[in-house]
Amino acid sequence: MSNIRLGVDARPLSWAQNRGVQRVARNLLRQIGENYAGEIELFLYSNRPFLYIPPSSVTRTLFGTQLRYCLRDLPRAVRKDGCDVFLGTGPAVIVRSCPSIYIVYDGPLKDWLPQWVPAVSKLSLAYAGARLAAPVRSTVTPRWASALVFNSETSKRELFTALPSARCKPSVVAYWGVDPEQPRLSRETSRKYVASRLGVNTPFLLYVGAVSRPKNIEGLVSMYRHVRQLNSSVSLVVVGDKFWPGYDQDPLEGVEGVRWFRYLPDEALAALYGACQALVTLSWYEGFGLPVVEAMYQGAPVVVSDRGALPEVVGEAGLVVDPSDPASAAQVVSELLADTGTLESQRKRSLVRSERFSWEVAAEKIVSLLRGFTGAGKTSGR
Repeated sequence: MSNIRLGVDARPLSWAQNRGVQRVARNLLRQIGENYAGEIELFLYSNRPFLYIPPSSVTRTLFGTQLRYCLRDLPRAVRKDGCDVFLGTGPAVIVRSCPSIYIVYDGPLKDWLPQWVPAVSKLSLAYAGARLAAPVRSTVTPRWASALVFNSETSKRELFTALPSARCKPSVVAYWGVDPEQPRLSRETSRKYVASRLGVNTPFLLYVGAVSRPKNIEGLVSMYRHVRQLNSSVSLVVVGDKFWPGYDQDPLEGVEGVRWFRYLPDEALAALYGACQALVTLSWYEGFGLPVVEAMYQGAPVVVSDRGALPEVVGEAGLVVDPSDPASAAQVVSELLADTGTLESQRKRSLVRSERFSWEVAAEKIVSLLRGFTGAGKTSGR
């Protein structure tokens, strides 16, 4: 019989709006469900039908508005199921009927800066909702939580600086891993795949993530234009949906050499990682940067912004640039592309670095927090 009943706000498993958060929830809960089936019983809650259900879990679909779900239906269901601990995997929500563990994806308010939003968009309901949600997600919910899970040392440091009272709470840093569905392909296989299936034949740089202002897409395009001046054969492949807050004018539109894909399956994405000359991410801020880990897993050289947790994630395996200086970033990228020896060296470093990121380790750290609140023994059900 299970020792711990774990209630989970599993809304990321019921919609695909945020690919990164959905993958985190799916892989984390799958790992817990498989490795600790004899110790932990999963109760998953959402206000929409589930797109994915981890093994050996109980699901509760509580239809209703977000506000009703968070304030009434979810707490009632958690209490009725007799959950010992609650885990929030997506939007900021906790319950008060049992200890609540909250996953912190970003530092306080770093994911919400008014200058990222066009003036006309500040009159929209989306802006009003985001402005209300930001302090809840970054300060109010961590203050109420019983324990915290951080996806990087950077997020942990920034939250503790902004909210010193949170330092006394139990916490762990759990790096996210690579989706088990992502195959590891050889470079030759990757090149053939992207040429035949996606029509990408020339040497290319790759960006994977949301197409929005916080990701500094205009800086990425500016950097790419500088690279093209030195090497006109290089193209830029962008994979990611266009999210709000967006742009008055699409920065990708009309740029020679740019290919944009809204969404690609895991196999196609793995092939792009394996075939690219380098993954380039010039975000203004990242609490972690899952596409960077996925790219390193395929042996892709990585060039990242010096902001947020990106330097922490790539370590010595990546090249770090200033996102506010596209010309300087382009020089770094151009020098990398021109040196075959450096490219191969960076690919090897990426492969080695990617071994540090594991869903099994992340699940183990979170389970250790659960045991601390339930008094369960340290022997897992594996």
